[in-house]
Amino acid sequence: MAIGSNVATLNAWDYVADEEILTFALVDEEATEPFGLEENTLRVTSPLDYETKKSYVISVKAIDSRGGESVANLAIAITDTNDHDPVFSKTVSST
Repeated sequence: MAIGSNVATLNAWDYVADEEILTFALVDEEATEPFGLEENTLRVTSPLDYETKKSYVISVKAIDSRGGESVANLAIAITDTNDHDPVFSKTVSST
């Protein structure tokens, strides 16, 4: 995924107040690299590399209008792509 790509859109509901929760925060911002949170959207903030790390668990906190909090963990699996340039093993000549 390219930097800036959306990974997840977060939604939560406060059943006591019967209203949508609009405030979200990362539980540990340093541990969430290469992801960042903009309002309710989790985005890629730096390059993902399957060879370096194959999965992440991001903890996100939802905060309701009364200050109540709930934490959810998002599991993100990285898939491998061919990120190497092709290499020819022999010199090719044309006639």
